[in-house]
Amino acid sequence: MSDGEGSKAGASDPVEARVLDVAMRVADAADGDVARELLLLQDVLASAPAGSKESGRIKQLLWYYELVQYLLLVLEKDYSRTQEGWSVAAQIAQILSTCCVGLKPLTDAEEFHSQVLPAALEGMLLLARRLQARMLHARKEEEKNGFLQNFQNVVDSICWLFGGHIELTSRALKSEHLQQLLITDDADTACSTMSLIQNVLRTNRGAVGEVDEKTMNAILDELVYKLAVTSDPRLGGGVARALLCIAESHRPIIASFSTRFKGLQLLLNMWIGKGFEKDFRRLLDLLSAGSNKQAELQHLHKAASVVQSAWRAYRARCRLKKLPHAVTYLQRSFRQKREKERLQSEQQRQQEELRQELIIRRQRAMRTSRQRRLLLLEIVPANEMDRYLALEMTRAAVLIQARWRGFQKRKAFRRDRQLLLQAKAAVTIQRAVRRFLERRHSQQTAASSRSLGWRGMSDARRMELRAHIEEHIQKHPATPMHGEEARELHNHAQALLGQFLLQRQLGRQSEQRRAATLAQINTQAELLANIPIPAQASPRDVEALRSRSGPVAARARQAHSLALRSLRRAWWQRLGEESSTDPDQSSTTWDPERELELAGV
Repeated sequence: MSDGEGSKAGASDPVEARVLDVAMRVADAADGDVARELLLLQDVLASAPAGSKESGRIKQLLWYYELVQYLLLVLEKDYSRTQEGWSVAAQIAQILSTCCVGLKPLTDAEEFHSQVLPAALEGMLLLARRLQARMLHARKEEEKNGFLQNFQNVVDSICWLFGGHIELTSRALKSEHLQQLLITDDADTACSTMSLIQNVLRTNRGAVGEVDEKTMNAILDELVYKLAVTSDPRLGGGVARALLCIAESHRPIIASFSTRFKGLQLLLNMWIGKGFEKDFRRLLDLLSAGSNKQAELQHLHKAASVVQSAWRAYRARCRLKKLPHAVTYLQRSFRQKREKERLQSEQQRQQEELRQELIIRRQRAMRTSRQRRLLLLEIVPANEMDRYLALEMTRAAVLIQARWRGFQKRKAFRRDRQLLLQAKAAVTIQRAVRRFLERRHSQQTAASSRSLGWRGMSDARRMELRAHIEEHIQKHPATPMHGEEARELHNHAQALLGQFLLQRQLGRQSEQRRAATLAQINTQAELLANIPIPAQASPRDVEALRSRSGPVAARARQAHSLALRSLRRAWWQRLGEESSTDPDQSSTTWDPERELELAGV
């Protein structure tokens, strides 16, 4: 872009004019003054809020005018020979990280992501390494503090850079400059470097898995070495937090802790009690688990414990918050209970006083009555004393009997009260049931009357039905019949009626015969069921079993004789009797109808 175009753009846009002015001053400045001219970009970047659209546009302008590349080139210079050069370098690093985060270049985006960002990261790490070396060689305390402050600013810039570009996290762990930053005896820079590693792992938990095993082992060796040789609690806590972040971000590496560092658990136990116990105990739990699954289970267990403790604390706080109300409620309840007890005791005291007063009154009345009686006895003559005492005894007996009868009546009333109530309730229920049954019967009668349709029929309806019947008779008159046909029809009806009456008579006779047979069978079955054994049978029982029919008795004697003869024969003579088909034997089958005919039933 030419100067004329730049002036036109500057006239139209103040922000672009400022960026163009800085670019022109950088282009016209000498090599030693380029860095100072680039510091003017701080005001340009601060003119817009971070993350706003205006800030993104400013960064695109810086990329368009190639000021980002200038910052990257200036960052790699050696500032050891310039006054306050390292402070300027730290500020350049801050400006560069601010420009790169949130920058979305419209042109050459691939160059920005593949070349500029990695170069910016490496340049910042190299600058941090140079500042660390300068601080270690500085003799004055003031110089050391200045270098340490610049070092911390550069580390913050690095964290800001890969916070906006997560793909740089694994590249930061792979960088040799990061390993060189760890290899130091200075506690301040070592703690800053370890905080840088923690920020890398918090930004991208999968960064450890993208680093090769050799590089990761080198970082772990340096961290464990620092934990073993140092006695500074601050440095030991930083190492513990870094190891804990590595283990939690990449669980499979826990197994290598136990195999590669045999005495790590003992070393961690030695650090317990010197500060940062939570981190050391968490790391010990992961190592004692021995596997990723166990570590996850322990982590979940501890998380559940934390949740439970937080819940208990919350409930305790809620109870404490409600405690004043509870105290007020308890006090009110206690006062109410105490007032109730006081009222009860006061009522009991009044009742006791009343009872004592009644007793005193009764005693006083009794004493007065006795005195009156003594006075009356003094007035009564001696010859009337016996009659007077007898009259008093009679009165006393009548009074006692009246009181006793009243007591018995009250006792009987209390005893029969429940029975009387039950009887009254039964009468009430019965009355209600009768009324209900009467209502239902009346409803059914009314319904049947309505269905029949003849009760309650009006005269108009009756006349209408009569007229309808007469009309039907007129339309369908009866066919005239001759005398001979009527006679034949009458004879046929008489024949059918006679046949029906004969069949009904036969049916009644058969029904009577069937009923008699069933009655005789039931009687005989009952007689046989109640018959005693032969040893206990009486002549009356034998007579009851005897049949009144002569043929039946003769046939029974014949069957009995045959059965006795069969029983007297040997067993081998009776083998064929069961399968034989003797007509005489078959004729012995019992026929109840025949027996009834023979008996004259």
